[in-house]
Amino acid sequence: YKLELVHVIIRHGDRTPMHRIGNSPNPPVPCKFDQQLIDQDEIVKHYLKHLTQNSKHHHPGSDFAFWETYPNDATCDSSKLTPTGAYQHLINGRNLYYKYAVKWKLFGSNVSNIDYQIRSTEVSRTFQSALAFMYGFLQNFNFSNLLVKKSPINFCSEKLSGHKCNCPGKMKYLQKSEKYAANLNVNRGPQKDIRKHLGEIYNLPPSQVPYLTQVMDVLMGQACHKIPLKCGRKNGKCVDKSTVDIIWSLIEEEGIKGRMKNKDYLKYAHLTFHPLLTEIMLRMSNVTKQKPTPKFVIYSGHDVTLTPLLATLGIYDGKWPPYASRLNIEMYGGMENGKSHHFIRVVYNGVDVTKKLNFCKTFVDGMCRFKHFQLFVKNHLKILGFKSYNSACHGIQSSKFNKKLVL
Repeated sequence: YKLELVHVIIRHGDRTPMHRIGNSPNPPVPCKFDQQLIDQDEIVKHYLKHLTQNSKHHHPGSDFAFWETYPNDATCDSSKLTPTGAYQHLINGRNLYYKYAVKWKLFGSNVSNIDYQIRSTEVSRTFQSALAFMYGFLQNFNFSNLLVKKSPINFCSEKLSGHKCNCPGKMKYLQKSEKYAANLNVNRGPQKDIRKHLGEIYNLPPSQVPYLTQVMDVLMGQACHKIPLKCGRKNGKCVDKSTVDIIWSLIEEEGIKGRMKNKDYLKYAHLTFHPLLTEIMLRMSNVTKQKPTPKFVIYSGHDVTLTPLLATLGIYDGKWPPYASRLNIEMYGGMENGKSHHFIRVVYNGVDVTKKLNFCKTFVDGMCRFKHFQLFVKNHLKILGFKSYNSACHGIQSSKFNKKLVL
């Protein structure tokens, strides 16, 4: 087989919290690379040197001119990429360079800037994550030649997919699913008990304790940077490992019931990612027709990018995508019975999940035939009861959900 095309959708790396619990300030997180790490790993040293020297020389067509290219402040502001987060994607990029460029020779003997595309949402943590990833991935990294284009969270491109990105119809499904998730298990014992416990620590009534995902967002900012977890001033109660374990279990339960098995969320997810899946499918079709197309496309996004995309593909497991997660959609060409055929393989965080793709009818050496992916992209909205993407987005009601679809 020959590797011919790869799409990688990533979540940004480790960041500082974007939420607070009550009036408790979040502890500061250092935003300078640790000198010990710089000394231990040559890639970090060269990455910092290159971006420091070239930080003002953005590509002339960049949508991110004058943006900071890597974490380099005394402390990280709220929601900012940390040095840990940048390092995660340096490692991801380096690992995938050896897999795709060295082992599978994706670019042949040489790689040029027409061989890859880079898209990022318009926030610094995704832009800097994309740069860190590409620095690890490109052995001849040249920042001034690196064109990064901004995109919405779902990476919809009307030009590339042929579909309008404005889709008001999907929002009613998101709102219904969010309402369901907000009320999920609120009156159950574990939810009430953990809210009472957190309220005692943060001096808040249980009703004012934020959503548990927001609580975990704050706790990760401490636990991932070896900052002691919160203790109550008066009662001595603390957030400990058992507290964190309970919160994680409740979050994963919400992920399974509120997203993985929620029909409204699935409809929202399918409508949201139909344009991107169409774009990926069209780019793959170009390969089968031997038309020029980039060989490597990276989309730098968020957990709210990966979760609905995984749900749309039917491979979401209910778990919150970790920082620096990556979903790789690979395309291979090969000969079968004297004819040329194409296949896809899907890898999530290093694990081959291709056989979990329910739309794949047959597998060849563990890979899914490309034609099955094509049929899925063309028909998945109809199976959900929508007449078309445009009608679903602009007010025409969907028919009854088809229970035969295994999502």
